[in-house]
Amino acid sequence: MPDFDEFERLIRKAMTEPDYGLQGLIPRLAAVPRQNRPQLFKGKTQPGLEMWVQRARQKLAEMFGAESNFRTSDLNIKGSDLTVIGTGKEIELKTGQVTDANIGLSAVAWMMGDEDITELSSIMSDPMEDRRQLALSGDLEGVRASQEKTMERLYGYFRERLSEGEPAPDPVAHYARAIAHGLTKKEEVSPLLGRPESEWPVRTVLHADWREGWVQVRQPFEEDETIIVDQISRRAKTGSATARAQAKVRGVSSDRTARIYPNYKNSYTCKSSGRKVEAKHWVRTACFQVWLDR
Repeated sequence: MPDFDEFERLIRKAMTEPDYGLQGLIPRLAAVPRQNRPQLFKGKTQPGLEMWVQRARQKLAEMFGAESNFRTSDLNIKGSDLTVIGTGKEIELKTGQVTDANIGLSAVAWMMGDEDITELSSIMSDPMEDRRQLALSGDLEGVRASQEKTMERLYGYFRERLSEGEPAPDPVAHYARAIAHGLTKKEEVSPLLGRPESEWPVRTVLHADWREGWVQVRQPFEEDETIIVDQISRRAKTGSATARAQAKVRGVSSDRTARIYPNYKNSYTCKSSGRKVEAKHWVRTACFQVWLDR
């Protein structure tokens, strides 16, 4: 499974370094294997990457001022990728065909009206230990059966809390609106429930573009529109036979949608044997992705 983390960290660093710091950074960027780069950057040579970095830095200067400096952090708990020093303005960078948000179980439980994550954790996280042992023993049919059971339980979880064609619960609609503004962390989203969107600390969302460097993408729901539960379904991911339960909400005026989709994003390494179990077996870091339509 591709791992884009190193490439994305280097991109963020390239936006914050002084000019002289790029001399050592660009070769590191070019050294990242093709399979671990977002689609836009696959096959690009070191000179091409250097030119893109310069275009991207110039775009930031045009947007935030030629004298602006930026800082970044590799801590995932921080919602933004860049902060404009001295102003506190936050920037979210999207380097490829990526989700609009990666959120934890507590965020989804909060959306669904649960006081804690006990039930959702039982569905998503508890079976991971069994799947690790099944995969290590070579029982891939057992792994598949466990995955099917997890998704059937998650489908039921969504069905118990959401009704197709009806207005989405306030926390669900609120979270969808927040993600459309680039706000993704539960800690920043939940306190905003009930506050006008005009008062939200909205961050700038920039998507990588080969010609422009960065382009700003805004896709908010209309402020007063009703957001309904459009669909609760099970659909197979490309290359997977296991259909994943998911919930989709839709703005009735804008027709914009947000899809809440389960994911497992890391592999597992057995401490005693050193053997590795791939992430495709759903063995570590249960979470959710949220996709907004374009």
